Amino acid sequence: MAAAITVLGAIYALLALGYVIVYRTSRVLNFAHGDVFMVGGYLTFTLLSALSLTPLLALPVSLAGGAIAGILTYAILMAPMAGHSVFAAVLVTIGLGTIIKGIALMAFGGQIVYPGRVLGISNEPIALFGGLVLSELEVQIVISALAVTGALLAFLRYSSLGMRMRAASEDSRLAAYRGINIHLLFALAWAIATAIAMYTSALYSFNQQVNPTLSEVALRGLAVALVGGMDSIKGAIPAALLIATLEVVTQRYVSPQASEAVPFFALVVVLLVRPWGFFGTKEAIDRV
Repeated sequence: MAAAITVLGAIYALLALGYVIVYRTSRVLNFAHGDVFMVGGYLTFTLLSALSLTPLLALPVSLAGGAIAGILTYAILMAPMAGHSVFAAVLVTIGLGTIIKGIALMAFGGQIVYPGRVLGISNEPIALFGGLVLSELEVQIVISALAVTGALLAFLRYSSLGMRMRAASEDSRLAAYRGINIHLLFALAWAIATAIAMYTSALYSFNQQVNPTLSEVALRGLAVALVGGMDSIKGAIPAALLIATLEVVTQRYVSPQASEAVPFFALVVVLLVRPWGFFGTKEAIDRV
């Protein structure tokens, strides 16, 4: 059970970070994030099959490709929304997600693919402390969640761009007035979020499978982000572990069907008690 909670929590944390970085920078809730996660697995598998790349090389390629896709998404769709209401921008992300899902269904026929098996990716079990046993890919997923969280916290706290991003998240108009290029910062946030989604999708597909319902997995990541706090990087891992624990326990002792509703039930409870999340900023939610 501990292994399942750890791996599921790491996946949810990575997905939540993608939602958080865009929201805390631009105050836009990106509903296309889940569909990017879904299509990323298909694209990675296609790229590996067509170009005969090694899985190890596919991971940095997915990061770079995701970053470029994020920048293009912001430049083409989100930048023109400047000056419009946040609600209008959110609707654009919903439309983008629908388009991505439609294209993916047409291109891949909704098939279920097991890239790890097809490509013969090694995924041997590794014995860790306390009797915990994870596969090679699962260890990489957990390490990635910790590394990405640490890197984002360090970037926002110590780098010049990160400090400017924090300033823009507080008051984008004032930041622009002080000479900060907010469009550059917003594009960077979208690049980071999309890169994380594509990278996570590649790891997830190698370890499990790719199918059109993966966007629903990412939607649970949104629930994690809201529970932890939509503007809180540090809240992603604790919230992810909480949701993963509740889900795995429910799946084992109640029913697999009931476990699918657990993240959203926990979300409703948290929204009723603490709408800004466990680690979120109350003022940020009040502004929205």
